[in-house]
Amino acid sequence: MSLPEASITIIVVLALLPIIYYGTLPIRAYSYFRGKTFLDRRSKVAKLVSEYNDTAKYVVSVRRRQTFEIGETTKDTYSYPTRDECQVFRVDPPRDGALGYGMKQMVNCSRSIVDGVAHDPVKYLTKYKYSGFRADRMGLFTLSRLRDDLGVLEYATHILARDEEKILTSMGVPRYIMKHFTPTLVGKLGIVPQYCDLPYPVFVFEYRSPAGRSVDRATVTLNTALLDSLISEVSRRIQTGRSAAEERSRMTQKLRDQIKRRDDYTCQICGVSQHTSPNLLLEVDHIIPVSRGGHSVPENLQTLCWRCNRRKSNKVLTGVR
Repeated sequence: MSLPEASITIIVVLALLPIIYYGTLPIRAYSYFRGKTFLDRRSKVAKLVSEYNDTAKYVVSVRRRQTFEIGETTKDTYSYPTRDECQVFRVDPPRDGALGYGMKQMVNCSRSIVDGVAHDPVKYLTKYKYSGFRADRMGLFTLSRLRDDLGVLEYATHILARDEEKILTSMGVPRYIMKHFTPTLVGKLGIVPQYCDLPYPVFVFEYRSPAGRSVDRATVTLNTALLDSLISEVSRRIQTGRSAAEERSRMTQKLRDQIKRRDDYTCQICGVSQHTSPNLLLEVDHIIPVSRGGHSVPENLQTLCWRCNRRKSNKVLTGVR
């Protein structure tokens, strides 16, 4: 055989090798799955597979327990969304059982809100105006249940991944089976296929310019760490609200009259008095606002005219005269 003929033969053989390899794969796989080695090892991991499937069924039941979503669609006057952009995008469980729960919520807002969300998502998620979520007792219950269920799913997903790896390691599966026949292997072992995507609720805050040429967007994924922060903030607000209600309930008319009389019916900021302006409307103000932990006691109360009280708002001002 001459040198050119030998080169052609080598080229032909090399070209046929992949065809031979892939052509014989189904036969080799059939022999492997029917062989004694595979059947013996499958029987040894049967208990582990059963435990795996029990965990998988529990994961399915947790996912079906709720739709893993909070809030509702809202929009602001500073954005110019198209009709299709201002809506809730919900992924319902597909019919094949993949259970791809999740909610993607678009909140159209100003550019400053988008920037704020990127730095402090908890602040804006606890505002009903933007997220449609109420920071009250019912909202706290919803967040806690969502966090608990997602925590279960996170842990169960980790357990399933660990057990699946343990099963396959125990089987000593050939590389070509893992590469080309994994679905067949899973079916032969009796493993229930799992879909490990976690159904975290997702909020998208978006600003779009009037011409649509500029788009700023901040995406917030409510994972368990962020949910813990939300729960802490909502709990704080509920506690603050309860304390505020208790303090305001102590503001009796008798106490108001006492403070006005003590301050000689004179505004403690601007100095205007009912002695010179008989029709002056006086109000009793908390020096340290209730929202900042102030109490309804005489030493934390002062008389202000209504104008100064409105300007003061929840700031701490006293003795400005």
